[in-house]
Amino acid sequence: MKICPFVTMWKLLAKHSGGQLVPDVVVAKDGSGKFKTISEALNAYPPKFKGRFVIHVKAGVYNEQVIVDKKKPNVFIYGDGIAKTIVTGSKNYGIMNIGTMHTATFANEASGFIARGMSFRNEAGPQGHQAVAFRSQGDKTALFDCSFEGSQDTLYYQNLKQFYRNCRIYGTVDFIFGKGDCIIQDSQIIVRKPLPNQFNTVTADGREIKRGSNGLVLHHCSIVPDDYLWPVRFQIPTFLGRPWKPEALTVVMQSTLGDFIRPEGWKIWDGSTNHHTCTMYEHGNTGPGANTNRRTKEFKRFKVISAAEAAKFTVGHFLAAGEWLPQTGVPVQMGLY
Repeated sequence: MKICPFVTMWKLLAKHSGGQLVPDVVVAKDGSGKFKTISEALNAYPPKFKGRFVIHVKAGVYNEQVIVDKKKPNVFIYGDGIAKTIVTGSKNYGIMNIGTMHTATFANEASGFIARGMSFRNEAGPQGHQAVAFRSQGDKTALFDCSFEGSQDTLYYQNLKQFYRNCRIYGTVDFIFGKGDCIIQDSQIIVRKPLPNQFNTVTADGREIKRGSNGLVLHHCSIVPDDYLWPVRFQIPTFLGRPWKPEALTVVMQSTLGDFIRPEGWKIWDGSTNHHTCTMYEHGNTGPGANTNRRTKEFKRFKVISAAEAAKFTVGHFLAAGEWLPQTGVPVQMGLY
């Protein structure tokens, strides 16, 4: 099942005025909107509001820490496109000693959050260590056509159901991590150059107990090095992921893996025995990094799974997405390609 990426979203989310989308509030750095900051726009969310609150953020660089609190459900925030509407910050653990979740440049804590056409950035760099660009703990979160830019811990799928489509995600160490139920689909995952003597791990799932479907799935994505990593990509170990917590679940399927992915694929979390209990699956991947013949033997539950097994980790099944995702208008492939 596919949903048209543009027309359907506008039909579902629009407040019709001559057939055009009319936001509740407009944010613009140049003063052409009602507010100059995103935080001011969120503060205008009416008490006991019913429906979807729509915010248009015009092109510009917004240097602010934004939090959509849990009392503001069903926010739809859209920009003028990746690299045009940018939310940025530099809070971090390594230099500022700020707790990881509190470093997020943009944090969503409300259910039903949708974002489109924006970049979320943390500019702390690899020396900042844990430095989150975007964090969500709101149920039924959906983001489309967005960019998440950081180094370590870029995208934090903290809790509950989350879906990301047609996105770009940049980072170095554990840069897609969390404890929610998350699928990233049809997105480009771009690995950056870390600090000297560091390695790169694309994912770090934090499932602690087996419950429902929680875990991380990369579906029909591409994993590539950025321009700075490219010349030294064979000198810096890059892995698909490592298990943050004992019951970590990570699935990489129908994706294209670059030649810089280590043959062993997955990395042990140093000082732990998580690799004995975590679950790491691959299915139907292509590209020079997809050969599973030399995958690590230390992960007791690593497996190359069949199409029937992989179907359990598709959007329709894993996120029970048929119950909520079509209403967002975000494009989606519900099953396997």
